Amino acid sequence: MDLSESAELQAIFRDEVVARAAALGDGGRCMLIKPLHPPAIADRRRDAHTIKGNALVMGFPLMAEAAKLLERTFRDIEEIGRPQTEALGGAIEAVAAALPEAIDIEKNDTPTQLVAAVEGLQRVLDRPSSPRSSPPPPPPPRVTLPRPEAKPQGPPVPVRVDRKDADVGQKDSDSAFDVVVSNQNLGGLVAELELALDGETTRVDSARLYALINEVVELRLDAQAMVSAAASIATEVNHALPTSGLNSKTRNLEAAAERFHSVLRSLEEKALVLPSVPFGEVTSTFEQLVRFLSRRLNKDVTLRVVGDDLLVDRQLVDRLREPLRHLVVNAVDHGVEPAKERIAAGKPPTGSIIVEVSKVDHHIQVSVSDDGRGIDWDAVVAAARDCGMVDSESPSPASMQGFLFAPGFTTVQQTDDVSGDGSGLAMAAELVESLNGGIAVGSTPGQGTTVRLTLPSSLALQGVLIVEAGGHQWGIPLAAVDTTVVVVGESQDGVRYRDSDLPVVPLAHVLGLAVSGVPEEVVVLTARGGLHAFSVASVLGPRQVAIKDLGPVLGGTNILGGAAVLGGGQAIGIIDPSALTAPTASQKPADGLPRLLVVDDSRGARQLVAAALGSAGFDVIAAGDAAEAIVALDKEDFDAVVCDFSMPGHTGVELVGLLRQRLPLLPVVMVSAVATPEDQSAAYAAGVNAYLDKSDFREGVLASTLRSLLGRPDEQRTGT
Repeated sequence: MDLSESAELQAIFRDEVVARAAALGDGGRCMLIKPLHPPAIADRRRDAHTIKGNALVMGFPLMAEAAKLLERTFRDIEEIGRPQTEALGGAIEAVAAALPEAIDIEKNDTPTQLVAAVEGLQRVLDRPSSPRSSPPPPPPPRVTLPRPEAKPQGPPVPVRVDRKDADVGQKDSDSAFDVVVSNQNLGGLVAELELALDGETTRVDSARLYALINEVVELRLDAQAMVSAAASIATEVNHALPTSGLNSKTRNLEAAAERFHSVLRSLEEKALVLPSVPFGEVTSTFEQLVRFLSRRLNKDVTLRVVGDDLLVDRQLVDRLREPLRHLVVNAVDHGVEPAKERIAAGKPPTGSIIVEVSKVDHHIQVSVSDDGRGIDWDAVVAAARDCGMVDSESPSPASMQGFLFAPGFTTVQQTDDVSGDGSGLAMAAELVESLNGGIAVGSTPGQGTTVRLTLPSSLALQGVLIVEAGGHQWGIPLAAVDTTVVVVGESQDGVRYRDSDLPVVPLAHVLGLAVSGVPEEVVVLTARGGLHAFSVASVLGPRQVAIKDLGPVLGGTNILGGAAVLGGGQAIGIIDPSALTAPTASQKPADGLPRLLVVDDSRGARQLVAAALGSAGFDVIAAGDAAEAIVALDKEDFDAVVCDFSMPGHTGVELVGLLRQRLPLLPVVMVSAVATPEDQSAAYAAGVNAYLDKSDFREGVLASTLRSLLGRPDEQRTGT
């Protein structure tokens, strides 16, 4: 449903803007007489915040920017004590007066009066203030485009003083005033310095900010690896040389590493907060939306938001806004019953919807709950059967939940412009899958329904469960992990969990690898298709990691969603839960997988290349240098070799020369991140069959090149 095209919602939006703009204008006029009390300041900030959110939804970006500036102004007054001057009050009043008129203008033209008023307010914010400064100069007659927000110059910080110590010339009122300490004394200087360091807001390039945060996260992970290495060295030295003077030095090294890690952890925590905003930015328009839908559908519904002050990564907030709005629409339309039906069922006539957000460990949970009629599972199964989605007489609860998330699935016979096209839950599921999260639906007949999304709290640092399967370590995003179950001594084919019998699929099979050893644990994942269980050789535990894209050379597999940087040069493949739980992800690998030898001096690079090629349908053995590679080639047969160009000892080119003396026909692919034309010529002269570097942006080029060299150009990854 396009809210901006609804005449009824447009009328509600207009009424809301007129009422709240009037309150904002009153607040500005009051400043011309005396400062506002704290409760009034908070109310005006909320008025501006509501206009901002509603304007964004209704398609008025300039109005939203104006309201955002008003919101920031009242927040500065509330939090850092910006002086409430006559000039500031007049400028706020001018912006508030221009907001209602902009509704009829902005859709087709620039609301010049609003733009001019915003310019006037910005000039007041930019210049140093005194408690009773003169009104701002008149704005220019016409501004065609809004200018970017300028950085506030940092007004003096107010200091609370006793009334008896205040200047005798200071006017009194019914509340204590904030007296601004003069910049000529030490208190004022310290206040200005504190504000300059902590209080100002500076506009920065978001891409550079996130790049910086990623670097901080990776540096902290390296420090964590350093602590582990230092502790291991200290233990070994103490065991081997208990009386040696090296003991104190290794202990000092361990302590220094721990201090370094502690400082970097603090820096990481502060960095992750920088791009965070209150979750209320998502839900600010929901109250008005529910009011509109209630009137439209002739229902009585209230909305309560819990946790809207929780700080969340802005990237998540921006992506959550639309899917969450759809869930709220579904709750009003499909969940809550009309008043007569509720009364007949012994319920209060007014329905209730709760949107709740909370932080659990290193991920956030967002739920939309209603106290309505609940999901009619019989209707769900009937609709799924009509669509050809049911292949059994009695589908399991997990599969029935999966029907709800299918694009276009709906139990509504006749759709309208409110909901019923089946896009709401599907959109939420797609968001969750794109962020490596989890989604679940719980419903009790006659009592209501809850849709819960579990998402990483930060896109720079995410929690993963490290598991071992197929001879490699892998990371599974924690937000998608429901539980782990020990299965030693039990059937390896299935587990009983939450009153459901879940079939168990070896994770190694899904990855196209042979199962190594007897699986000891099962990982249960939650996805749009319900719960899925996968057996692994072992669960090594949760870790906080920096997740990176695989890049085009290693990409091309639909099982791996990225690489995890663990610190100390170690990296592993991150499994995409949505691909892992796809219907075709339970097939076993074919026999006789092509056997590869991967040679790279970087442990992280070896692990990552091995994981990517393993999930692409190859049996991979890794070697750390040319000497290890020669030993492996003497012991075993391989179908191809993948080697790095730059390695200590024998270079990649020298290794290829040795290989050609022993195995002249063995396919060899060289990979380099620092390629030059001379390097490439040297590699081909040594006898490589293919040379790939960072300038090759073809998706999955490494796997496709190997398949071509092995005479299997059309072969796809086994197991999908």
